[in-house]
Amino acid sequence: MSISKESLRSAFENFREGDARDSVLEVGTGGFGNAPDTTIQFAWADKSHRLQASGNGTGPLQVPPSVSASARKKLKAERRDLQRGLPFDDGEFDWIYCDGVMEHLGTAEAQDRLTQELFRVCRKGCFIATANRWHPLEFHTHRILWHWLPRAWWQPVLRHFGMVARDGEPALRLLSSSELGAMAQALPGAPPFSIGHLRFCLVKAQFFLQIRKGG
Repeated sequence: MSISKESLRSAFENFREGDARDSVLEVGTGGFGNAPDTTIQFAWADKSHRLQASGNGTGPLQVPPSVSASARKKLKAERRDLQRGLPFDDGEFDWIYCDGVMEHLGTAEAQDRLTQELFRVCRKGCFIATANRWHPLEFHTHRILWHWLPRAWWQPVLRHFGMVARDGEPALRLLSSSELGAMAQALPGAPPFSIGHLRFCLVKAQFFLQIRKGG
């Protein structure tokens, strides 16, 4: 997808307007399609603090020496998928940055669950970026307009391109801005949120949901 990661990072920095010392948990995908696994990556603002877990729960965590002792203890020998929740305490990080994960969860329930988990572990707010379902070009299959079909019709296309989860179900569910808004509205406490976007060929291609938490 030809959306600059730097542009998303800039949007996130404008959103958080926080102290540079604030902790940041980054949740992102490491592979899809022909890649053997989709990985979930956690990173602090300190780039040397980086660890990976298998997104489908089948692989062990890889914890580098730079990760703090407390995080190492918490994450050691963990095998988790997104639907089982993130292995962090409530409000453990100031900010959450999540890019390119939501559309790779095959069901609305899984997307709702991840949104709830991201909101739970943040203290100040979370930033969730995902592709726009209604952009004419689908950036994963590189086909035009096919993804505008009803989702039940779109699933055979995903299977054709090999974009399925380990259980054989389609592992791509694109979202609209209204669906993102509905997920934010369902969060406890009705937190304030906004939805921004980046354009590709003049059309909104990437949405980012910005949710604030607390005072």
